[in-house]
Amino acid sequence: MRRPHPAADRSPLVRGRVVYEEVCVQCHGRDGDGKGPLAEVLSIQPRDFRAGDFRFRSTVAPSLPTDEDLFTVISRGVPNSSMPAFA
Repeated sequence: MRRPHPAADRSPLVRGRVVYEEVCVQCHGRDGDGKGPLAEVLSIQPRDFRAGDFRFRSTVAPSLPTDEDLFTVISRGVPNSSMPAFA
């Protein structure tokens, strides 16, 4: 059963967690390890977020990507990969 979309008055952290659980966990896994239930059937494996290694960002390593960097990747997707765009 699908959860209702997070209410607008919830904190961004709570909304982000709900959206992650609805959309991202299937590939990236509950713990962000890149080993979700669909990961094994994808031609390009999902990113393991636990390592803190992000390919698309405006910051210099070892800094984490900005919120805008993450929004861009999520909304545009990654061409030639299994990461779709989520407008």
